[in-house]
Amino acid sequence: LEELEPLLHARRRRAAAKRELDELLDELEAGASGGYRLGLEDAVQWLGIDSSELTHRINQWARAGGGKLDLAFAFLASASWPVFTERAYALLDARPNDPQVKEALLRGRDPFSSFGFIGDLEPTYRAAADEYRRWTHSHDRRLRELGQEAVALYEQRASQQAADERRERERV
Repeated sequence: LEELEPLLHARRRRAAAKRELDELLDELEAGASGGYRLGLEDAVQWLGIDSSELTHRINQWARAGGGKLDLAFAFLASASWPVFTERAYALLDARPNDPQVKEALLRGRDPFSSFGFIGDLEPTYRAAADEYRRWTHSHDRRLRELGQEAVALYEQRASQQAADERRERERV
């Protein structure tokens, strides 16, 4: 599947890319599951992770709720920060009191939740805290509060990771 990534990235610039992205999103909405769903999610990410069409669908899925909410959450982590923020607004508007939305937005940038993360997590957690710190200056109270909570969460994780690394070095 990894071999397809550069091919789909190259297709982004073609006129047919929007139609192809729509078809992939339609397949996901139809209830794809298992390995097929994971493959579709990868293809959507490679073809249009920051696209306005995907943002529009995430908004629709959030408003629909149920199983569609999982689709909305599936594409949060890999979007650029400005797009992640735009989608956060859409999720908060669609489901303002949903604890699942809050959890997804807090943990949406957690590198540990990504498959295959290798490396020192401390600087990655600190970088995540710095990204969320932008939200602490938002005019939107919901985003500001989430930003404060996320900064505390990722700073705590970074400190814990640093302490774990020190203990590990001391044992060796």
